[in-house]
Amino acid sequence: MSNVGASDLDRLHVLLAQRTFLLTFNDAVRPLADPVDIQTTAIRVLGEHLGANRVLYFEIHGSDYVVEHNYVHGAAALTGTFPVDSFSPCVLEAQHAGRTVAIAEVAADPDLSPERKEAYAAIGVSALADVSLVKNGVFIAGLAVHFSQPHTWTPEEITLCEDVAERTWGAVERARSETALRESEEKFRSLFNAIDEGFCIVEILFSKNGTPVDYRFVQANPAFVELTGLPADALGKTARELVPDLEAFWVETYGRVALTGHAVRFENRSDAMNRWFDVYASRIGGAGSHQVAIVFNNISERKQAEADIKELNRFLEARIEERTRNLAAERAALEVSNDELQAFNHSVSHDLMTPLRHIAGFAQLASKSLDDPQKSRRYLDIIVQGAQRMETMIEGMLALSRTGQRELSVGVVDLNDLLKQSRLDVESQLDGRTIEWRLGQLPVVQGDRVTLQQVMNNLVENAAKYSRERDPAVIEVWAEEAVQHWTVFVRDNGAGFDPARAGKLFGIFQRLHHQDEFKGTGIGLSLVRRIITRHGGTVSGTATLGQGATFCFTLPKPERALTIM
Repeated sequence: MSNVGASDLDRLHVLLAQRTFLLTFNDAVRPLADPVDIQTTAIRVLGEHLGANRVLYFEIHGSDYVVEHNYVHGAAALTGTFPVDSFSPCVLEAQHAGRTVAIAEVAADPDLSPERKEAYAAIGVSALADVSLVKNGVFIAGLAVHFSQPHTWTPEEITLCEDVAERTWGAVERARSETALRESEEKFRSLFNAIDEGFCIVEILFSKNGTPVDYRFVQANPAFVELTGLPADALGKTARELVPDLEAFWVETYGRVALTGHAVRFENRSDAMNRWFDVYASRIGGAGSHQVAIVFNNISERKQAEADIKELNRFLEARIEERTRNLAAERAALEVSNDELQAFNHSVSHDLMTPLRHIAGFAQLASKSLDDPQKSRRYLDIIVQGAQRMETMIEGMLALSRTGQRELSVGVVDLNDLLKQSRLDVESQLDGRTIEWRLGQLPVVQGDRVTLQQVMNNLVENAAKYSRERDPAVIEVWAEEAVQHWTVFVRDNGAGFDPARAGKLFGIFQRLHHQDEFKGTGIGLSLVRRIITRHGGTVSGTATLGQGATFCFTLPKPERALTIM
């Protein structure tokens, strides 16, 4: 100790005092979180330590000094906004350069103008130290220490002022950042809890080979529970714990987001959760992060509404198609009626008049041959035949008229049952003939059973009638399916007809064979056409003379599958 001089001891004492002060300063400022509290505490501790009359912390806003807080002891407070150029040029130059200006006696300082000295005297400043804080070349803040009497500044005091300025600025900025962060977190938390959209953060779980196998819920907002239907204690649990049969799609999609960092937006249904979701998923953090943020909405109601609209549109389209078919059927029926009306006119003027003329003519002959009983008998027989022919034709016309007027009773009809009945009717009248039946499976349709039985009866009876000269007669019945209708065929190996006369097939009283060859009225096929047309179908026939004929009719398919009760 003998080698240590008094000045060295003084310096040690100063350094010890300085370190003690900084410890005291740090202990006072460290627990503070409010920028105002930090500033006021910092300048108070420094002012008390130096015995200064005034200490102020200021910040630079544009071209102004802004002073909000003072420590004063025997001096007036200086707060407010002051123009930068209100200070001495030498002080301004030093401040902008980031140098500390220390003046021991303002009145004797050669660098200050008389006006500046008077200004300092007016606010009770005889000695001062201005510490400037320059960051990235910008003058941002500072600390000023004022004495009412001249004061000799030691290097240790200047260093101490500079340390306090730096520490105060750092503590204030830290507090402001923490406050801003806290406010931001509070806003986020408020938004997090208030938004209607569901939000959650999940951590993707991978197998040893890097394949995503599940994910764990890390964080979720209140809407999460409502929109997913999952329990409130879902956090910490995995998706497969909560929904054991969850589709692989969800794990694979979120796993891909975590691995690639590419955000995705999609809509998808979870059958396991019985919900539709609109989802936006993005990775949190950089490469290597396994956390994914998910924002989603339950869009099940919207999807159901879309499905309902689609079903309604489908229903309306079906109704329009049905109405179109009905109109087409009505138009076809009207055309048939017009054709039949023309045929009726022809029948009245020709077919019915022929037996009437026979009756009138042979009645006259019979009256002239009353003296010849044999001749009279022959004439009377012809008259009776003509009357019977006329009666048959009138009955046929009445049957055709009744068919057009009868209201259809639409229901499910199995055409196989109708064919079975028609076959029984034909076989009861064979008189020893042999018919080889080749029958395919017929469809179940929608229609009027009574009138469709008439159609089947007429076509099968015609096939049996016109194939009576064949041994064996062959009758084939089958059906073919198209997209919107069924076609039923009846074919025989009988007499056929001349294709050139096919246009007359379905006209009333139109016959392609002589009455002596095959008896009939010419009403049957007209009846078939009228019935099938009323059902929305078509009928046609083809043949080769002497090689049989094929008749077919179509029936539209119903909108929905039919079930026979």
